Amino acid sequence: YLTEDEWHYISAPVDNPLAGVFMGMYMMEWDEPSGTWTYISDENYPLTTDMEGFAIWTMDPGTAVFSGNLNTGAKSIMATNTMAALHNNKGFNFAGNPYPSSLDWNVDDGSGWTRTSGNIDLSLYIWNQTYLNYGVYVKGGGTGTNDVDNVIPPHQGFFVSVSPGQATGTLGVNNGARIHASKDILKSGEILNDLLKFRVTGNNYADEMIVQIDPLASVNADQMDATKFRGSAAAPQLYSISKDNKELSINSFPVQDDYMVIPVGLEVGADAVYTISVSDFAGFEFSSGIYLEDLKEGTFTKLESNSTYSFNANPLDEPMRFLLHMSSELAVAENNVGLSSIRVYAFNSDVYVTSENGLSGKVMIYDLLGREIVNEKLNGGTMNKFDLSGHQGYMVVRVTDETGNLNQKVYIR
Repeated sequence: YLTEDEWHYISAPVDNPLAGVFMGMYMMEWDEPSGTWTYISDENYPLTTDMEGFAIWTMDPGTAVFSGNLNTGAKSIMATNTMAALHNNKGFNFAGNPYPSSLDWNVDDGSGWTRTSGNIDLSLYIWNQTYLNYGVYVKGGGTGTNDVDNVIPPHQGFFVSVSPGQATGTLGVNNGARIHASKDILKSGEILNDLLKFRVTGNNYADEMIVQIDPLASVNADQMDATKFRGSAAAPQLYSISKDNKELSINSFPVQDDYMVIPVGLEVGADAVYTISVSDFAGFEFSSGIYLEDLKEGTFTKLESNSTYSFNANPLDEPMRFLLHMSSELAVAENNVGLSSIRVYAFNSDVYVTSENGLSGKVMIYDLLGREIVNEKLNGGTMNKFDLSGHQGYMVVRVTDETGNLNQKVYIR
């Protein structure tokens, strides 16, 4: 059954039907080299059961009837990453669940799935019509974005990606990955530790992203991350940036002192008020001092469970508008004498001094030759920012108050 005025991403659950099944409806297939959809108008066009997905739109609600033997056994599709392609959707391939039952994306390769190791990414993308965005789930993860998890419903179309630097890969499935499951039920208790899920809402649509600490991951993009796959231009697009400058919807990384400030990108399709909220906050101490910095407004929002931050945004804004400060989770200050709650770190040309309590006293910043660059009083807030534009290299930050001194070496890029 197909509801009207929205796209349905489907695959064929029987052996080699024809496009005429969807007579009177709009039908498209995805082309990876161009990153675009192409209309299918020939009713005799065969809908391959080798895991290809299709997009269907109908002006009126209706039912498509498939006739034939239900699919079973091994199915596969060849996925590509066209080297010459320059568009944002490079390497994304549209596949589909070929069975009249659900599939479990968490089933291992060799036990139900074939995902060419190092070629096929472990991320799964499914369209969410309500948000006008793709949700993504990474194999083995406890949660995904935009209501997507490890369950792929019967004859559901979905996207997978071929890793950068790889030309092709094989995605295959057999009966070992088939399960009985209701996609409408989102299971509780499956959230990983040390995880933050953010949701942005505005212009009647939404998007989500996840950042999570995982000692097995890398600060660079890898198989434990999910590349950002953009949805409708009308919907906000939220993503973080890896250390090697890749856009990610799910960003897993280890505790590392040179990745304690994470750039966050936001793109919007309309001038409106938007709200960023923390929808999941697991494994972090609420008092640990995690902040969202709005570079356009010059504000800091301390993040806790159910935190929200509302602001105006328009399509002309710089996408790299936010910085996520994981300071107290990742930074370890040196030579703390009476100032154990203070953290000092740098990002690009800025130095940040944070504390769980209001900051008082004075900050002095010196280069390695001993020349004083900054000498300012702390403003009493929990986050202070000092601009060292025009300077580069290692600097010594000294924080002093009536309880003692703190000295921290930072690097200015």
